[in-house]
Amino acid sequence: MDKNAVNKKANLHYDNRDFKQAEKYYLEAASQNCEKSMYRLYCTYIEGKKGVRKDTETAIKWLFKAVEKGYAPAQCNLGEEYLLGGNLTKNSEKALECFHKAAKQGDAGAQFNLGCIYDEGQIVPPDYAQAVKWYTLAVEQGYDLAFNNLSLIYREGRPNVLKNLEKSKELSAKGAKLGDKLARRNLNMTNWKSQLIPYLLLGLIVISPYLVVLFGTDIIHDLWADGAYYASVPAFLLAIAPLAGFVAVAYIIIRALNLLIHTFTFMFYFFFVCGILNIIQTITIFKCKAQLYGGDG
Repeated sequence: MDKNAVNKKANLHYDNRDFKQAEKYYLEAASQNCEKSMYRLYCTYIEGKKGVRKDTETAIKWLFKAVEKGYAPAQCNLGEEYLLGGNLTKNSEKALECFHKAAKQGDAGAQFNLGCIYDEGQIVPPDYAQAVKWYTLAVEQGYDLAFNNLSLIYREGRPNVLKNLEKSKELSAKGAKLGDKLARRNLNMTNWKSQLIPYLLLGLIVISPYLVVLFGTDIIHDLWADGAYYASVPAFLLAIAPLAGFVAVAYIIIRALNLLIHTFTFMFYFFFVCGILNIIQTITIFKCKAQLYGGDG
């Protein structure tokens, strides 16, 4: 059977999670010098799969064989092995060389890695023009993580790279459609900035009843000293305002927190903020009753 046909058969078994059978056909295709199967053997052995034990030494052997055949994804992975160390002696120069070879062959992962290297100055001094170049090439191939990184460069600006908010928003939107959560967050951050003042005004309007009750003692006593205020307003103050406040204020605070801290989930923010608002609501109710009934309860 032709090596490409055998490799395709192996891929079917791999996708069906029959890794033992996949290994068998990958080995058969690799014996016919199929570089794709050599690379997939590396991927299989480096992690270990159900029915196939982890074997780092054998994995690296197949990786080098695939690289010798000029297979770009293997070249990219070899660069990552050199960059991270562990399975191979760490060698930043060899890593950079491998990434360049794979990127020039059109490997999107290698192009993205080069973008990160030049963007963050990991191996070489920062070179943002090079970072933009390699991120852009990865983006053109639909590499999802590159959208977010390139969007951040355009959103914040870099030396020799002009800020471009429209470009940033466009990249984040495209990345979000590909399922990149970071790109989606970046898009939300861009939208959030443009809506900051309206949200703050909305929040101020919604929490104004709290502010009046907490700090407007003289106004309350002057206008409703006999307690009629408390009798006539509870439906608004103790029901509508707190509920509206929970929704609007929680949303505003959560959005702000989401810009500052990216490690917690939305639900953490939601329950945290609602807990704070519950405390405020309780204080508000008791202070209102104390003001209007002279603290008798």
